[in-house]
Amino acid sequence: MTMNELVRTEMKKNGLLTNETITETYFGNMGLTADEPVIFRERIEATDTQGNHQTIYKGSGARYKKASENHLYFAIDGKDDLVKVKKSPEIRLSYGYAIELAHRDPADSPQGMSLTRVFNMIESPVTAGQALVGLSRHKRKMAIYVNGEHYPDINALADACNKREHKAMVTDYIPVAVPVIAISKRAIG
Repeated sequence: MTMNELVRTEMKKNGLLTNETITETYFGNMGLTADEPVIFRERIEATDTQGNHQTIYKGSGARYKKASENHLYFAIDGKDDLVKVKKSPEIRLSYGYAIELAHRDPADSPQGMSLTRVFNMIESPVTAGQALVGLSRHKRKMAIYVNGEHYPDINALADACNKREHKAMVTDYIPVAVPVIAISKRAIG
């Protein structure tokens, strides 16, 4: 069972997923409930509610909102405006609770995706390539949860990623007493 299936099973047990809409996708029938997170696994063309053309890119996160006879409606990446996508058994859509490095279709791996927030759960030994993909998908925020048996500290995880030296960051050179915001203001103006 995948992480997404585990999360959904627990949510259903606790009555958090009600009034499912079943839609056919590339991966089979998928139940969706209002505000459920999804990930678009391919670039897809859509329209907004005013009829303007929109492109949804591979890896875009969204919240399912509602369905009509021929369309599914989503709020993309936390935006309030809805976009509508034509229902199709070819749509590559997956639940957005978790993205797994070893996806059932290699074309749908997270390689190339950029997500606003990423929570990495590393339970078993990973290859350097898997670690690189998993640890480089975030735009703004990332948290890492690891199995302490395999990775007792950050150096063990760095070794698994074949990263022996830690890269320096700008913040490594800022004196502790100087607030980062002050540095930013000087750099801008």
